[in-house]
Amino acid sequence: LFNLTIGGVTVDPLDVAQGVLVGVGVTTLAALLPAWRGTRITVRKALDSYGISATYGQGWLDRMAKRMSGLPRVPAMSIRNLARRKGRNVVTVMAIALATAAFLAAQSTTESVTVSINQAYEVYGSDAWVWFQSPVGLGFAQTLRSLPEVKQVEAWVVRGAEIAEDRVTMWGVPPDTGLYKYRLMAGRWLTELIPDGVVLSSRYAEVKGLKPGDRLEVAVAGRAQWLTVVGVVDDNAQGLQSSVRGKIFVAMETASRLSNTSGSADFFAVRLLQGDGPYVEEALGKLERKYRALSPGMLAAYADKAQSLEASKILSILLYAMTIIVATIGGIGIANTLTLNVLERRREIGIMRSLGGRNTHLVQVFFTEALLLGAAGFIFGLALGLPLAWFLVALMSAVLFPLQFAFPLEVAGTAFLFTVALTIVASIGPALGA
Repeated sequence: LFNLTIGGVTVDPLDVAQGVLVGVGVTTLAALLPAWRGTRITVRKALDSYGISATYGQGWLDRMAKRMSGLPRVPAMSIRNLARRKGRNVVTVMAIALATAAFLAAQSTTESVTVSINQAYEVYGSDAWVWFQSPVGLGFAQTLRSLPEVKQVEAWVVRGAEIAEDRVTMWGVPPDTGLYKYRLMAGRWLTELIPDGVVLSSRYAEVKGLKPGDRLEVAVAGRAQWLTVVGVVDDNAQGLQSSVRGKIFVAMETASRLSNTSGSADFFAVRLLQGDGPYVEEALGKLERKYRALSPGMLAAYADKAQSLEASKILSILLYAMTIIVATIGGIGIANTLTLNVLERRREIGIMRSLGGRNTHLVQVFFTEALLLGAAGFIFGLALGLPLAWFLVALMSAVLFPLQFAFPLEVAGTAFLFTVALTIVASIGPALGA
C-alpha cells in the first residue's frame, strides 16, 4: 500500500520484550481497580450477597429503568437488564466510545490533510511549471507565450537559501505577479519601491519571531544580502520529506542577483488556455518536442497535486489501522459483556421461553441491549472524538506543515454507521447463543 517493496518480516527481540512489557503492564493496571474493590468487601457481606438481585432496584437509575413501562416490552426489558451490571456496561460503553472517537479522529485528520493540500495549490494560478538545465534569457517568457496553447507565462527563480543556520526555499517572483495568489497575513506584498524587501511564510515567521520591519541576512551559494521583512503570507506547504524550515519570497531582480543569474531565468510558471489533465499533457508534450534541445523539465500542477494527495494516503492508512485495532477491542468488549449477560440469565431465558417467548424475542432483547450500548458509546465517542481529532491535526501540523482543521458533519454520520455496524457484528454470537 505504501508503494514500497518490503523484503520480508523481521522480528526484533526488543520488540517482543516491549510487547510482553505492554501486555503485562496493561493487564496489571486494569486489574488494580477491581482488585481494590474486591478487597474492600467484608467477609460477611460477601457471604450474604446473592449476586445481581441483591442490590438491584435500590439505585435511582434502577428505579428510573423500572418506570419505563410505556415502552414496548423488548426495549423496556433491555433497558432494565442494562441497569443490572452498571460497572461492566460503563466499561463497555467507554470501549465503544474510544473506537468511535478513533474513527472520528482518523476521518477528520484525513479530511484536514486533503483540505489543506487543496488550499495549498489554490495559491498557484499556473497549470504547469517548466524549467531548463541551463539558464535562458528573461525574454524567453515571451517565446513561451507565443505558443497557441499558452495563456500566460512568468519567469520565476526557485533556489535553496540559508538564513543563519536555517535552510529555506527562496522564490523569486515578479512583484506584480498574476500567477501567485498570495494570502497576506501581515504587512504587504513585494513592491518595486522596496527592492530589498522579503515576504516570509507564516510558520517560519512565527517560529523565528519575525515581523514586518525586521532585517535578516539571506545567503544563496555563498552570496549574502541583508533584506527587510515587508510581509507574511499564508503559504507553508512543502514536501512530506522536506528539511527546509520555510519559504521566503523576493523580487525577481533580488533573486537573480543572489543567484548570480541576472538577466536570465531557468524556471517558468505557465498558465494554459485549459487546465484539465489531457489538455495540459498534450500542451506540455508539444512544448517538450519543440524545445528538446534545451532539455526542458516539466510538471503539471494537477499531477503534482494528485501526487501529494497520494502521499498523504500513507497517513490515512496508519490512522485507519489504529482505528481497526481499537474497534476490535471495542467489539470484543461488547461480545464479552453480552456473553456474560447470557450466562448469568440462563434461568431467566428459560422462564421467557416457557412463557411462550420465541428465539426471535431473545435475539431482539440482546440486539437491543447491544444497540443501546452502541448509542451511548457513540454519544461519548463524539465528545472524545473532537478533541482527539484536534490533537492529531495539531501533531501533524507540527511534523508536516500547518493543516486546516476540518470536522464536517458527514463525519459524525459515518461514525454513527460505524458504531452501529460494530455493535451488530459483536452481538451476533451472544444473541444466537441465547
